[in-house]
Amino acid sequence: MKDTTESQQYCECGCGEIVKPNCRFVYAHNLRGDTNPAKRPDVRKKISEGLRKYYSENVHPGKGKTYEEILGEEKAKELKQHFHLMFKGKPQLWSRGENNPAKRPENRKKISEALKGVKLSEEAKKSMSIAQQKRMRDDPEEWHRTCVKGGTSCYEKHPSLFKESLDKYRKEHPNASSEMAKERNRKWKEQDPEDYYKKKKEYARLMIEARMKAKEENPELFKLRCAEASIKGCRTRMKNSPYFWNNVSFLSKEEIKCGKMLLKEPIDGVNCNIRIGRKFIDFFPQSYDKKYQGKFVEYHPWDWSGLTTEEYYNQRKEVIESSKYKGTELIVITNLKEV
Repeated sequence: MKDTTESQQYCECGCGEIVKPNCRFVYAHNLRGDTNPAKRPDVRKKISEGLRKYYSENVHPGKGKTYEEILGEEKAKELKQHFHLMFKGKPQLWSRGENNPAKRPENRKKISEALKGVKLSEEAKKSMSIAQQKRMRDDPEEWHRTCVKGGTSCYEKHPSLFKESLDKYRKEHPNASSEMAKERNRKWKEQDPEDYYKKKKEYARLMIEARMKAKEENPELFKLRCAEASIKGCRTRMKNSPYFWNNVSFLSKEEIKCGKMLLKEPIDGVNCNIRIGRKFIDFFPQSYDKKYQGKFVEYHPWDWSGLTTEEYYNQRKEVIESSKYKGTELIVITNLKEV
């Protein structure tokens, strides 16, 4: 039997495959490894310059066209299905981490300039929204981590630009975040109520743990943040409150009734809704008002945190005594009959 092993030649790229007679490489393997001439800097530069010159004078046949326009609907459908099956479930490592070509400074600049002034169609926005919602539902922790990482990276590199963009967005869309959250939660609740309530309880538990940890690590800062949140929350509740008297918002109908017994007319920040430090006092009747002129009045029929009337009085009195209103009398009303 004739021995053919000596006459066999192996591909010079080092893959170990046998090549056809009179060939040095398996088909397309000449582009692999360091033997590829296109990997030499001088050759790469020559190819790049040649392509740029060609496409500056000639329009690319596929530019601005879809697969359907180039290949036809049937062939385009087959190709898309082929790509889908080829990449399904496989991480695209070439576009992750430092391998991502979009992370190179020159490419980032090109992408930025190309996207300036570009407006997405409603169909594209809807498609992106659906994709983000799917990511959030499939792996909420990874989704949140990615969002935080992206925001943190942007803030660290361009803090002033990040703040300027964020302020501009909030000014143009003051209720965007809350509306998006409400809509997202509404859809989530409709699609999977069991999972919604389960995650809601888990979120509440994590928030309590985070607060307790923050309180232990830095009590003073925790106290300051709570006070800021309390003021902001009170302002938000008053802004969204359906109860108004002469275009001044109040937290309840009973509070308005109390105010009408004390005041001639409400003036926000003058004789009602007085901010002192980190707290708000309900009323501060002036000389032209009906009752308790020159005294602070709090309408407080009950306390959600469980404080007694005496404890609540002492808490508010301490705030008044540490301000410019030191020595001003405070009256706490728990029942409208007391007025």
